[in-house]
Amino acid sequence: MERLVLIDGHALVFRAYYAFPASLTNKEGKQINAVYGFSSMLLAVIKELHPEFMAVAFDLDKPTFRHIEYVGYKAQRPEVDVELT
Repeated sequence: MERLVLIDGHALVFRAYYAFPASLTNKEGKQINAVYGFSSMLLAVIKELHPEFMAVAFDLDKPTFRHIEYVGYKAQRPEVDVELT
């Protein structure tokens, strides 16, 4: 049976960002903990599940129908760290 794995990219990036230390930087000093963590976690999923197909989906950077239907949607969330933008 073929296996499809769907990944919530935004959730995985945030998880990686907070799971790995901010001191993880490249040679220019730019913080890479989210990129490194995201890649590591994605490779771990591939190694464990051996999917034939995989898709990673990210949230839009603008309001969606959820914001229109419910004004309070994600309204209580703190601002995103500048390193993630």
